[in-house]
Amino acid sequence: MISDPPRIETATGTDWPEVVALLAGTGLPFEDLGEGGALEVLVVRDDAGRLVGCVGLEGEGSQRLIRSLAVAPALRGHGLGSALLAAAEARARTEGVTTLYLLTLTPAFFDHRGYHPVARDAVPEAVAASAEFERLCPGDAACLTRALDPAVEAT
Repeated sequence: MISDPPRIETATGTDWPEVVALLAGTGLPFEDLGEGGALEVLVVRDDAGRLVGCVGLEGEGSQRLIRSLAVAPALRGHGLGSALLAAAEARARTEGVTTLYLLTLTPAFFDHRGYHPVARDAVPEAVAASAEFERLCPGDAACLTRALDPAVEAT
């Protein structure tokens, strides 16, 4: 069971094993976690305290990378992915981020949430230099972007 609305928190160091297990279980890259780059991870837990979803916000400055949006398979289709994405976007806005980028093999999820295709070579150097772009995400992954309106409040 998940509280409604879900309680989304910033991951702590003790969350990393569960984050890695969730990412590994959903086929998302985790090999670079802990390499020292600027990465904030938000997590959601079920009522029993198990980590069942996460999303990362990577980088510094006004252009950042959304990565590792994952929800436990048994809980998909209940709005947790949307809630996690909205929380990451809200956090990005508070940090002055104006544009988000991401790589995905499931672009349809993001199409309905304001993300649009962009050529990989049009991505700013600071984002393109991430491990996600350089070596972790397959070349056939869709590259998407979204401009954030700083006036929009998270719901």
